[in-house]
Amino acid sequence: MEENIQLLQLCLTQIEQQLGWGENSRWTHQDFEELSERIYCTTKIRLSVTTLKRLWGKVAYTSSPTLQTLNTLAAFAGYSTWRAFKLAHTPAALPEEPPTEAVVSEVALPELPQEIRSHRKATAYVYTLAICLILIMVGFISYGLIFKSFSVDPSAIRFSSQPVTLGVPNTVIFHYDATASPSDDIAIQQSWDQRLRENVSREGHQYTTTYYYPGYHRAKLLINNQVIKEHDVYIKTDGWLALIENEPVPLYVKDKIIDKGILQASLSSLEKFKLASNEQIPWLDYYNVQDFGELASDDFSFETEVKNETNTGNAVCQESRITIMCSNGRMLVPLAIPGCVGNINLTLGDLYLEGRINDLSAFGCDLSQWQKLRLEVKNRQVSIFLNGKQIYRTVYSNDAGKVVGIRYKFMGAGAVNYVRLWDKHKKLVFEDEFE
Repeated sequence: MEENIQLLQLCLTQIEQQLGWGENSRWTHQDFEELSERIYCTTKIRLSVTTLKRLWGKVAYTSSPTLQTLNTLAAFAGYSTWRAFKLAHTPAALPEEPPTEAVVSEVALPELPQEIRSHRKATAYVYTLAICLILIMVGFISYGLIFKSFSVDPSAIRFSSQPVTLGVPNTVIFHYDATASPSDDIAIQQSWDQRLRENVSREGHQYTTTYYYPGYHRAKLLINNQVIKEHDVYIKTDGWLALIENEPVPLYVKDKIIDKGILQASLSSLEKFKLASNEQIPWLDYYNVQDFGELASDDFSFETEVKNETNTGNAVCQESRITIMCSNGRMLVPLAIPGCVGNINLTLGDLYLEGRINDLSAFGCDLSQWQKLRLEVKNRQVSIFLNGKQIYRTVYSNDAGKVVGIRYKFMGAGAVNYVRLWDKHKKLVFEDEFE
């Protein structure tokens, strides 16, 4: 157990050195958000901000991390699995035994001839090597028997789901049949977040859970921690939804958020939750998740106008993020005042660019005024325009799927003037002038 703790700390230290962000004692909530995004872009597995804070000791937690979490950390650190990380570091982590001389007698014994000593060393080496090979063979055989005894035929397992309503919170009823499982270790996981995993009975057939955030979630049925079945759970909104990010349940803004042609929750709405002050401003999100048909993320256009006048306390950077949510990824375009562009990050499909090591200065602007942002994607070639001027152009590799939603995220009470979406044929698919 102590060895595992030491190895975990070693892995976290390697990640810190890889990031180059300085002492983790100075990391902010935003740093952990960025780390979560970076891990996801590298491994395609998302570790939540809360999980990362627990690992780095920012949140009290007594349980040990799961094997999947350890595998994800190891993969981000550059290793194939947690086992590979252990094999690479366990020998180095063990202190060397200092050479000792056994005292047989007070009378010095004559030293054996060199040829006899060499023969004995060679014989001992051969015996040791033989024993190691035998142990390795036994291990492989045992592993094969265990794996075989727990093998599962996916075709014999059933797994489906159905939301009970529109919007959030939303209860989803999962229907499953895992009676063919050789093991009782069966669990259903809502999405990528391992904290949202619950064990279920092998003899059972229904399980309900609640989703608090809209979006395109990938639910999983696991047996012995192995994903056997998975499918998409599409949680839509009923028009525009405003919420304040909060763990584990967000705070939904019930006040009016559309007025005089603008989408905006007032700062007084945030203050009602006693979260907003001159020093501490929460993240405010606007969601519109709906069926846009077969609008492909590889070929579409998007345009909007935003501003964020909140500039006090931790919101001094006026950071704003505009996201096109996709079934297999996302397009996230950040904006901030010019002095804070080193803190922002750009995500386009599988491409993740940090402002810390990339020049994203073109995304700096005066957010106290309306900023017109346009995104054009054609065959995965992305062009980004700000106030009619092209500020960035690049290409990403992997298909992000179809467009499933729009999300605005503001540090403070940001506002949206309009939003428009076109397909590859320049046909207007969605438009909202907030009138």
